Amino acid sequence: MHAITATAVDENGEVATVTKAINSIIDPQDVPFRAIIDNFKSNLASGNTAGALALMSDSAQPTYGPLFAALAPALPQIVSEWSQPAIWQWTSTRRNLQ
Repeated sequence: MHAITATAVDENGEVATVTKAINSIIDPQDVPFRAIIDNFKSNLASGNTAGALALMSDSAQPTYGPLFAALAPALPQIVSEWSQPAIWQWTSTRRNLQ
């Protein structure tokens, strides 16, 4: 179960907040994607930036390599604060990861 909270402010400054509990179901097609993301997070959290980069496209590696190097001391803390990437499921295009 996950709690989703939405807050809206109307033109008079009145604030309305609603929290709803939702039950999310993992789509079996997402299992390979989640495994890659979990591996990616594990590599970054343990300081294995080369392993994390290896999971990225060849064109992304030169961009993110220096970023990971600069953030290396803080990566364990940064990654520990990440949640499961459910939003990525909604914004990404599935592709065959096998």
